[in-house]
Amino acid sequence: MALDKFSYKTIYGLLLLIQAIIGFCMPLLMAMKPSGFKNFMYGVFVCAIFNCEGGHFVLTPTVYVKLYGVKAGIRV
Repeated sequence: MALDKFSYKTIYGLLLLIQAIIGFCMPLLMAMKPSGFKNFMYGVFVCAIFNCEGGHFVLTPTVYVKLYGVKAGIRV
């Protein structure tokens, strides 16, 4: 739905920004003392990582349809 309103560069840039923030914050999180907050944030980060990974697979078919058209994009 977001690709209908925003460009591919904007959506993909946001996806990469989220991944970069997680990649920067994860070592800082792991350096913290064990606590409930650390466990909670670790769970949030892992969920966000899996969502970002899935975001690449969600964007791909839409890009193929925009590049090759509806009939050829579905086959690709």
